[in-house]
Amino acid sequence: MVEPGEPVLRPHEAGASAVEERTATAAGEPAPAPTHPELRAQIEARNRDLEQAYARGDMKAVAAIYADDALMLSPGGRRWEGRAEIDEYWSRLRDPIEWTLEVREVEGNEGLAVERGRSTLVYGRPEPHRSVVEFMLVWVREVPGDPSTPWRIAVDAYW
Repeated sequence: MVEPGEPVLRPHEAGASAVEERTATAAGEPAPAPTHPELRAQIEARNRDLEQAYARGDMKAVAAIYADDALMLSPGGRRWEGRAEIDEYWSRLRDPIEWTLEVREVEGNEGLAVERGRSTLVYGRPEPHRSVVEFMLVWVREVPGDPSTPWRIAVDAYW
């Protein structure tokens, strides 16, 4: 988690030096920080992973993109926390048809990213149901400080 006073790369900031200050490898050397477009591309790729797993009906693969200690928050205040509850949430979704994740904004650094967007989830047969919500995701690296590991969802809030 980013502590107060730690630099965070925002779309309007030009240099990667602030990110390099925040990001270090296990050896203590600065890790190469993605430029904002690179960070956005990495997060968009993970969104495509979610969409493709959903389209295959592979709810286990959708849930696996969440961190083991992830938290989901719904507009009514319902919360799901941890691997078992996240797995159970996604396993209840029946008859997936299509999921579109529109990325509107990505901010962050090599270890933490925040995404805002719109989700359109279509499921159910014979009459499909369409759910359109705004969302915010907090993404973290599977292994903190290791940019070679995949991004995983730590917080999923939608409204």
